Amino acid sequence: MGTILNGFAYHGLFKISGSTFLVFADYFRPTVRIAGLAELNRVSWVLTHDSIGVGEDGPTHQPVETV
Repeated sequence: MGTILNGFAYHGLFKISGSTFLVFADYFRPTVRIAGLAELNRVSWVLTHDSIGVGEDGPTHQPVETV
């Protein structure tokens, strides 16, 4: 997902935004770094919470180290 967003930003036609849960931030950390190093100001990353409390799937599995 992050690589696709960077590709759209390199093209320069659109302002791109992508969102995911914060727990998955480790998976696309390299693409966020490349967007920063390449100064791709057209990419917006939206990282949301995993869950507020206990839901259908039980308690949140978001580690404290990620926050």
